[in-house]
Amino acid sequence: ACSAAPGSAQQPPEGEDAGSEPREAFLPSSDFSRASSVIDEFLKSLLESGSNYERFVTTEIGGECVNNFYMIDRHIIKNYKRAITVNGFGEASCVYEGDGEIIKQEFNLIKNAGGELKINSISEKRYIKMNDTRRQCYLNTRAVYKAASLLQVLYEDMQLPAKVDLELLKTKGLLAEGVSCPQSAEITLGVDKNNDSQNYEVIARCSMHGDFFELYKLDDKLAMDFDKYNAMIDKDEEAILNRIGGALYKAFLKIQPVEDAFYAQYEKQNTAEMFKFLNQALTIDKRLGNMYITLIRAYRAVGNEKSAREIYDMAAKIYPGWAELSNALSEKQLSPDGDDIED
Repeated sequence: ACSAAPGSAQQPPEGEDAGSEPREAFLPSSDFSRASSVIDEFLKSLLESGSNYERFVTTEIGGECVNNFYMIDRHIIKNYKRAITVNGFGEASCVYEGDGEIIKQEFNLIKNAGGELKINSISEKRYIKMNDTRRQCYLNTRAVYKAASLLQVLYEDMQLPAKVDLELLKTKGLLAEGVSCPQSAEITLGVDKNNDSQNYEVIARCSMHGDFFELYKLDDKLAMDFDKYNAMIDKDEEAILNRIGGALYKAFLKIQPVEDAFYAQYEKQNTAEMFKFLNQALTIDKRLGNMYITLIRAYRAVGNEKSAREIYDMAAKIYPGWAELSNALSEKQLSPDGDDIED
């Protein structure tokens, strides 16, 4: 019911595919006004406390759809002008305009057995135009995310602490100064599990604007030129990090190209070159995290247990509490392409 795909309302219903018979419109034009009103009343209900919104939706729409940054936020519902359009298939689009922004969200309506129109799915909001204040807030929180991505390697067990804040990042040398929201909303840090990698990471969030992932909720036309869009974000973020990045963060920046070269050689299973790049990185800092385990695995993949042990001994002095490191000398080996290596 909560669909992350823009234009989800245009997807064929379940049981149909692109080659099937065209759907039949079920909503006459005389009902368009009623359908628009359902969406309008639903949006107004979100400004009220409690769960009044449930009157306008099917059971497919739960609190997780309407009570997070996936949904258009309440400030926009309350203060921006909105225009709702509907078609005969029950597909609706709501476009919000205000404060120099244009944002779109799409809905799917169905008619239940009693003839009532209900919202059955909501697509993720998409920005057609984002104002500079919102963008600046996201750039600030994205810069914090980038600096905080190095925090884990600074701990002997390679585990993030349960509580992370801007002061900790400053104490660790990853930030020289904190960041703030241009509209003075509160920015807090949390440790979240990434659904894709299953790794934990530090995410900075603004109480008004949410997190920087909003930068990527783009309308289709903007998304078509994504490389140019992303390059501009990277450039603007770099300027922020040059200002707020701590001494240790800037030192680790020098490791990045060496680390990239190291992993390129891992793909080629060239352990001699990997060892060379590891030593090059060690001249900057010894806390190299996963580079150690990667080289141990690469040595073991080519049967060089002696060198694997030497790297393990080196890493164990820096990360004595790292459970994954302890397993690296005994785990079943995979080649870089993910296939089992025959004994």
